[in-house]
Amino acid sequence: MTEAGRASGNGAANVGRITGFLLIAAAVLAVATFWLPVTTIRVDSSSWDVYAWKDVMRGGGMQSSDYVSAVPYVLMVIAAGVAGTLLAVGMGARRGVLFWVAAFAGGLVLQISSGDVVGYARGFGDDSSPGSGFWVITLVMLVAIAALVTGLRDAVVSKVLRRRRWAGRRAARWRTGSQPCF
Repeated sequence: MTEAGRASGNGAANVGRITGFLLIAAAVLAVATFWLPVTTIRVDSSSWDVYAWKDVMRGGGMQSSDYVSAVPYVLMVIAAGVAGTLLAVGMGARRGVLFWVAAFAGGLVLQISSGDVVGYARGFGDDSSPGSGFWVITLVMLVAIAALVTGLRDAVVSKVLRRRRWAGRRAARWRTGSQPCF
């Protein structure tokens, strides 16, 4: 158990570690999508790789790139990475609001990845097929669902642990006869 867990006496430091590791996994997988094509579109003799953040067209001996916004993915990586790292190192025991930040990061990752999965899946047909990036984004979406659920659970558990700790302190004051100063 970490120092924070020993100091609190209730193991609250361990609450949130799973959420932290899930958010870190979602951030790492989201970074991997930068190099993997989400879908490949074939028209006549040329093909067009669509990435989550750019489009690359090849054909006729030429190649062109059209950069689409990478801002949602960068925001997703930063939010999930920072919240996940803070929870994984045990900061959740000291900061109850961090669990709500983790739930927000999980929801953000889920919203962006699920929007991309649905958007790309609608476009699959005879001339387009899913690439490896599509399946990675789908995995990011599933990890984000797990992170969101565990983040919300951790937020509730941390609140209950804090209430019990305060109730125990209040009861100890009344047993010893010391009255709080108002």
